[in-house]
Amino acid sequence: MTFLLKHKDRYPGPLIKLILKIFAVLVVSFILLEFGGVGNLASRLSLPAVSLGDGFYKFTHKLPNWFITRNSLIEKIDLLEHELENARLLALDSTAIGYENKKLREDFAINIDEEFVRAKVIARPPQIPFDSVMINSGENDGLEVGDLVVVQSRLLVGFISKVEANTAIVSLSSSNGNSFHGLVERTHEALEIIGVSGNNFASRTLSDSDIKEGDRIIISGDSDLLLAIVGSVENYEPISTKNIIMTLPFNINTLYSVFVLK
Repeated sequence: MTFLLKHKDRYPGPLIKLILKIFAVLVVSFILLEFGGVGNLASRLSLPAVSLGDGFYKFTHKLPNWFITRNSLIEKIDLLEHELENARLLALDSTAIGYENKKLREDFAINIDEEFVRAKVIARPPQIPFDSVMINSGENDGLEVGDLVVVQSRLLVGFISKVEANTAIVSLSSSNGNSFHGLVERTHEALEIIGVSGNNFASRTLSDSDIKEGDRIIISGDSDLLLAIVGSVENYEPISTKNIIMTLPFNINTLYSVFVLK
């Protein structure tokens, strides 16, 4: 008797099983009708996963573009910073050049109304022929054959004799065969002066001329230019004249900057 009672408590009767089956069928039928079949049910249940996957795909798809855009921005920022630094240095350089030109005009007594091009000496004898120097300015800077070249205190260096795009050759005023109408600055006595090369000039005058060693010889024009310094005076007795040897008023070996007058 005890066995039968326990067996009945553990297993539901046939009627209850039937009722549970009918209820289960009804529930499944309702769900299928509501979602339009098994396929739609599976589809709806998978929608969150599909949406999540699609969002992840879109994110990963945009990653390369995001990195490219970011790298491009970094490159542009670097370029702008470089250009800004160049502009700052150019402004400083322009200010320095303006100040330097002002000082040069004051120190070298260059007429403020006179146009000139400043250049550096980049070669001299024996690198190039004697009585000449090469400068680092040329046609691109407006230089022409025949332009006068001077240094400080309006000392005449010579003339542009050859021009290239970015360089030029300056023939020194002492070049062989050059001739000038000069004046003794102290007495204003006239002299005919000839370049004899080797940074030297020669002249001859009457024996009673007032000229002596150390006299400055100038070329007079719109503005006086210092041509030479008298180095020696020798009397030439047979015809009562004086032989005069003059030198350039500057040391070619220490010549650094020159000014080409325009």
